[in-house]
Amino acid sequence: TALSLNSGEYRFPFFIRSILSRNRPSDKSGTLHPLIRWHYHQEYELHYIMETSGKVFIGDYIGSFTPGNLILVGPNLPHNWITENCSEEVKVRDLVINFTHDLIEKWTSDFPELRPMSSFWEKAAHGIEFYCEQTSDKVGNLMHKLSNASKLGRLGGFLSILELLFSCQQTRTLSSRFYNANTDQRILDRLNVSVN
Repeated sequence: TALSLNSGEYRFPFFIRSILSRNRPSDKSGTLHPLIRWHYHQEYELHYIMETSGKVFIGDYIGSFTPGNLILVGPNLPHNWITENCSEEVKVRDLVINFTHDLIEKWTSDFPELRPMSSFWEKAAHGIEFYCEQTSDKVGNLMHKLSNASKLGRLGGFLSILELLFSCQQTRTLSSRFYNANTDQRILDRLNVSVN
């Protein structure tokens, strides 16, 4: 149920960790898909909603999502998208790109053109929503094309996505600057039960 660029012919580890197509909000028993839960990781996550609507949780932010929703989640920032009122199987709910801060730091050091984005990454640490429909559509189309692109095409597509995100003026920071993520797995498990 997931397409990953980490495996097989799609392996391209030096700038994209994975692109995921999450195929349905639940299995036949009604249990939430294992990819859809309250969790965090060291990578940035760019998340584009293809279908369904529901609630999104980013750090201490709670909001709603609909198709076209575009959010960048910072490293180690807990997050989850929960589909609501969906009674049928969804072919592709969302597309995701993961990439590391180490990559961003290396590129920023090597390419002066990326240095103006430093404040953007500070903001991304708290999660950013991009609510310009034109930007969202363009980024969504690029994300969709990346899985079938050549390695050079993937690199160019990823840089194009970064440029679109950085130049977007219609954004908002989601989680508060004072939010302190809890990384205790037992507490996260209890939160998953409560939130889901």
